Amino acid sequence: MPNDADKRLDEAADWFEREADGTIDRAAFDQWMRDPRNIEAWLDICDDDASLEPLRAARAVLKDLDTQNVFVTPANDDQSTQPAGPGPVDASPAASDAPHRRQMLYWLTGVAGVSAVGLSAYVANAKESAQTKVGEQRIVNLPDGAILDMNTDTKALWRINGSTRDIWLEKGEIALTARDASSPFILMDGSKSVLAFTNGELNVRRRGQVLAVTVVAGAALMQKSLAGGPVVHAGMTVSATGNRAQIVAGTPSDVAKTVLWRQRQLSFDGETLAEAVSEFNRYLPHKIVVADPTLNGLHLLATGNWKIDAPEDFLNMLSTSMGVAVTREDDGGYLLQKSTGRSGV
Repeated sequence: MPNDADKRLDEAADWFEREADGTIDRAAFDQWMRDPRNIEAWLDICDDDASLEPLRAARAVLKDLDTQNVFVTPANDDQSTQPAGPGPVDASPAASDAPHRRQMLYWLTGVAGVSAVGLSAYVANAKESAQTKVGEQRIVNLPDGAILDMNTDTKALWRINGSTRDIWLEKGEIALTARDASSPFILMDGSKSVLAFTNGELNVRRRGQVLAVTVVAGAALMQKSLAGGPVVHAGMTVSATGNRAQIVAGTPSDVAKTVLWRQRQLSFDGETLAEAVSEFNRYLPHKIVVADPTLNGLHLLATGNWKIDAPEDFLNMLSTSMGVAVTREDDGGYLLQKSTGRSGV
């Protein structure tokens, strides 16, 4: 059975999962962190390379092994020691082949213990994060005065410490506004830097492995690992994948369309019906489904602006102008088919 240190490690892993899932109770977490022994357990879990799914899988294995009593603990290891002090110390290695539970967790997840570097090193490398649910938008004021606008179903992370201003977009879409920051923001993609940005406004959207960055105002400097490090001016969009990047110059209307989500609106002009439905579905808990694949290629021309969380007007336009039958489903979603008569929502 797990000892006290292992129980604290499990608690830290619980907090780690809640942080990743966006369900963490910040006040309760802060209270838990007041115990130095819990800080040590948290440091053991929160390595920069830690990932959630391996952690969950590892903990499932450990739960099963716990029932088999295969781990070295003070109760079953005659050679273990537990020195006195403010926090628990792992038992010494046993003469037997039985592994320590904490060691097994490290082996299963690939997480290296970082408690030896101390709390100050952890704080220097720690990332803060925020996320939104489907249909939700929020504004986050960053510690240095920059503003982070978050679109639907988005998770962003940042590390602002002294001259370090790094930001990551794990999923979704953000707008970053900075005014004369003392040090540039570095937009990161994993461990790679994409853009350096000091003054102005960026719109950043992740589409799978592709990070699309539009300079809305000001200018940004591409990092030398990508396309030689040119300056990216307002109106340009960088699409970065790995070590490759493409720069496309857009029009003012393209930029306005890109940031229209901040007014909770969408606009289509040249997109296919499949693309428009995909955009709407980013915001809708109950999705629009195109049941007839022959409709996917329909092109929408200058359809105007539509509210992102109220698709009924858009769907009525499809029904009355484009021969699309719209059916409201029992689950609240919408089904699109070829029209055989009058329909609407």
